[in-house]
Amino acid sequence: MHPEIIEWVNEARRLARPGARVVEVGSGDMNGTVRQLFPASDYVGVDLRIGAGMEILGDARALPLQSDSCDLVLCLSVLEHVRCWRRIVLEIGRVLRLKGVAIITAAATGYPEHAGGTDYYGAIPPWRLAALFQLHWRRWSLTAEPNSLGFPDVKAWAIK
Repeated sequence: MHPEIIEWVNEARRLARPGARVVEVGSGDMNGTVRQLFPASDYVGVDLRIGAGMEILGDARALPLQSDSCDLVLCLSVLEHVRCWRRIVLEIGRVLRLKGVAIITAAATGYPEHAGGTDYYGAIPPWRLAALFQLHWRRWSLTAEPNSLGFPDVKAWAIK
């Protein structure tokens, strides 16, 4: 995980209440985790693949969680690896409680193919994610800026 993503989550987590129920969508520990930033929270990882960092095997398009059951949902560097990223953002909204927070990062338009090309479906146009937030979320913030490799990353938070 890029250091600036860990830094971003560390800054944005102040939006959630202490002791929050935290769910990380796409939690498989491929290259780092932010789990250590939430020591006093009920932290649950959901991933399609069994492995380190996951407690629940599940599909982000239909999260195996009750509606309005989470205080904070993380989705870090996942959306560019799925074909239906809009559906996943809406599903995150479904499982969040009122005033719950989503923290999302993704490769933005201009980011080259990565992950060996095996499951990379395309960078996320920041304006499309912003349009989705505008329609379905109470408050939100989104930036697209270069990461430490010089490629554009979307960093966003949204409150239900």
